[in-house]
Amino acid sequence: MEDLPAPCFLGPQSPNGLYAEKHDPFAYYDDVRSSAALCDHIQPLSTLTPMLAPGAPESAVPRFVWVTPNLCDDGHNCSAQTSGVWLTGFVNTVTASAAWREGGAMIVTWDEGATNAGIDPATGALGSSGSGGNVLTLVIAPGLRAGLQVDTRYDHYSLLRTIEDAFGLPLLGAAGDASTTPISAFWTPASS
Repeated sequence: MEDLPAPCFLGPQSPNGLYAEKHDPFAYYDDVRSSAALCDHIQPLSTLTPMLAPGAPESAVPRFVWVTPNLCDDGHNCSAQTSGVWLTGFVNTVTASAAWREGGAMIVTWDEGATNAGIDPATGALGSSGSGGNVLTLVIAPGLRAGLQVDTRYDHYSLLRTIEDAFGLPLLGAAGDASTTPISAFWTPASS
């Protein structure tokens, strides 16, 4: 969590106002909040950066990492240009790491759309791609064809199901619905 003041910080907001617990899903689980060992896994983003540095071994990075930018870099309180610069830098850091090159994958998604008309995934233009409620999601992995797009409808439960399937976890809530499609089209032979 970017700008998390300390591991397992459970306050609603950091003193500098940039970290907000409302964007940290793990802080809402009672079993995480009540276990020092589990809660200690909620770390400041600055803990991850050295693990991604050139020369750091892939084994330095945990198998699953969730990153939430701060309230400026996520585009909530600052311009799209500011969040774009942050995202570009972060993606470049990740894709230069051994962990990403050796079988890593990165999924970047937004939690809400800026317009009722959606976002065109090909151009990033607002207001041009549909009936509304669409959010842009990027799947970045070694070996994927650049610009690959799929026509399958995915939602946030699809992402949850994808993560749960990858780790052999039980499906939570709507992730277990028969209508929830995991984001797997990017890893099938037909998509390459």
